[in-house]
Parts: sequence; C-alpha cells; structure tokens
Amino acid sequence: MLEDIYPDKEWIELISKLPSGTTVILGPSNVGKSYLSMFLFTKLQKVKRKIALITLDPGQPIVGLPLNLSLSLSNPLRMPYKLKFTGTFSPRKNIAATLSSAKTLLDVAKESLAEYIIVDTCGYISTTEAREYKLHLIETLSPTLVVCIGNKEILPLFKVVRKFFPTILIPPSNKAKVITRQKRRDRRTRKILAHLQNYTLETVPFDQVIDTNCMIASELLKYTTPTATLVGIIDSVNFCKGLGIITNIKEMLEVATAVEIKKEDKILISKERCEDLLHKLGLQSEIRIYKRHLIPVVYPTANED
Repeated sequence: MLEDIYPDKEWIELISKLPSGTTVILGPSNVGKSYLSMFLFTKLQKVKRKIALITLDPGQPIVGLPLNLSLSLSNPLRMPYKLKFTGTFSPRKNIAATLSSAKTLLDVAKESLAEYIIVDTCGYISTTEAREYKLHLIETLSPTLVVCIGNKEILPLFKVVRKFFPTILIPPSNKAKVITRQKRRDRRTRKILAHLQNYTLETVPFDQVIDTNCMIASELLKYTTPTATLVGIIDSVNFCKGLGIITNIKEMLEVATAVEIKKEDKILISKERCEDLLHKLGLQSEIRIYKRHLIPVVYPTANED
C-alpha cells in the first residue's frame, strides 16, 4: 500500500530538491526505482500538487497492465488514466513503439497541467543497446531532472546523461528486494490472469486486426499468428482498453477478453505468447496444420471450481 512506503534518507532529501516538470528515474533491476516513484508521487500528492506518474516497464508495470506503458493522474493503485500498448514485455523488442508511446503519454500528462511528472523506467540498462535506448528515451522526454539509482551498473549511463541534463546519483534502496526472473514472470502472469478472469469469447474480422510487426491488417494473419498470442484492444484514439488472448483462428479471430470490442476498435497482435494462461482460463488447444504453419485451435472447456 502507498502508506507503507518507508523512505531512505536520500529520498527525503530528494523531495526538497525536486523541480517541477518531468523527472525520469533510471537504474538496473532491484534497486528501488518503482518504490521511489511511488514515494515521490505520494509525497507530492499530499501537499496538493497535481502529479502524473508514467510507468515505462511493459514487463513489470507497477500500475496498469503488462504489454503497456501507463499514465496515472490520481491514485496509481487504480486503473491508469491512459494505457499505450507496445506489444512486448521488454522495450528492446519494440523500441520505436516504446519511444513513441512514452512521448504520447508525456504529452497527455502536460495537457492535463500536471506540475510534476514522475517517469518510472525498466531495469534494461546493462548492454550497449540498452544504454542507447535509454539515451534515446531521455532525449525524447527532455526531462527537468534525471535520477540515477544504483552503483557500478548505472555509472556508464550516469556519466553520459549528466552532460546533457541535470542529473543526480543516489544509492540503491536498502529496502529493495531481489526479484528473480521466474518471480517476475509469475507476477506478470497473475496480473494478466486477473485482468482476463471474467472473459467472454469475442469474434473479430481480420480487417480489425493489426500485426505490431508490420502494422498492417491482413487476412494472412490467420496463417501466421498462433493461438495463445496476447493482444491489445485499441480504441478509436489509439489508447489500450485492455488485453485479450487469441483462442481460435478461422474465418475470423476469436479472442478471450474482459472488455467489449466495438466495431471501431482495433486488435493489435503482440510479440508475446502465454500458453499456460489458456489452461488457467479453462481453455485447451490442439494442433491443426495450415499451409505448413502449426496453428493451435482452441476449444472452451468447463471451468473447474
């Protein structure tokens, strides 16, 4: 809960130094980035400031849904104000979409007249490719302040960023917990499962379906998209309404989702599959061959108590 955040000394000092505008928090995994983001959001909200929280971790979002970046303008433990679907659990699989979506959410936050915008990022920083992505992200967001959390691993990025933007370095939180990759996957699966728990099966014509790999709608998708692929339901202004999972592919796409799919909505196919979700939702599949592609065809089964 938000009330249970007990800050490190450096965090309390940071509050007094925090300028209005956009603050981006960088660091590797397991150093307390999300914890710090929630602390700043909560403290600023208590003094009646208008705050926005943007989360840019589609694999382990502190708010919102996996496969999405999110913007919260009130209590971040509730459903975010806006979601932008990137279709991946890691930015490295779709950097262009991640950068574009981050900029869109920042623009919405500014339009809402938020005085402070806190941006929580993912822990993808250790490789050259990762650091280049983070530098592109910083350039895209043009923050008022960059907060780097960590020790040796963050230093290469810190040394470059501080040449162009006001940047401070603080040590990792002594309350940060090490979360293994398996625990992260399990947490992500539970979050998606909870979102889809009250699903209905919806059929969607292929002219409403878009592949995030090529950004086109095509009936050829029925031959190249396996079931158990996760999808985003996108509204008429290109924000995500919720997630779904492909359960069957015939003349139309069949999707299990907890949100209503309207005629003006689009279905964006992600780059991620989650077969165990089908079984947990009471669905099972068998393999059928289509033009050399193995396409699982899924049938509903009775839900067990």
